[in-house]
Amino acid sequence: MPEGQSSMELRYNMGVAHGTLAGVLKKADTRNAKEQADEAFAQACNCYSEIVEEDPAHADALNNWGAMLSLFAEGLSRDSALTFLSDACDKLTRANELAPADFEVLNNHADALASWAELLSTDASGSAVTSGEVDALWQRAYDVYARVLELAEYDCDKVNCLCNWNDALQAPALPGECPSPRGPFPCCSVKVFSTGAWTAPRGESKLFMNIQACVFSCPPS
Repeated sequence: MPEGQSSMELRYNMGVAHGTLAGVLKKADTRNAKEQADEAFAQACNCYSEIVEEDPAHADALNNWGAMLSLFAEGLSRDSALTFLSDACDKLTRANELAPADFEVLNNHADALASWAELLSTDASGSAVTSGEVDALWQRAYDVYARVLELAEYDCDKVNCLCNWNDALQAPALPGECPSPRGPFPCCSVKVFSTGAWTAPRGESKLFMNIQACVFSCPPS
């Protein structure tokens, strides 16, 4: 063990290292990349599991664990992905409760909620599903995105949040329809943030225009 580093710190750093490796391998197109990514993912989850078992209030471990579960839900079968996303949201909800002003935790939580709601919005055959559970998940995602935007310090983070929020607002709508306003933050209200004093960074203009297109295609509320 490195001098001055506790067992928990070592396990956390190992979890971060395994998680980073898993993320890189997940995107790799090389022989055995998937198997190696799955192994690194399992190692990271094991590290975070041991930490949380010892310290249930370890927000960083819960955040990283939830974010990894959300990331690795992509490409799984529908049932497996739903299990991963449900587990991810549970861990990120706990992390959010422990660190309510942590930008990274909130951002991961919002993205996981939106992914979970989107997957539940269709059944196994691809048909649209409407239910109180799905609506409640969308609303939770919108509410957390609003908080993320409040905490974002940099323009690139604001643009990223607005784009993800925009995608979440459009997801429940039928093709060709304007997203239905939901709760205190309807899609048209994004205009308030997207036309503020800050300017989209270089390379983000296409994403910024996507937000504007959604905003201005909505009828007045």
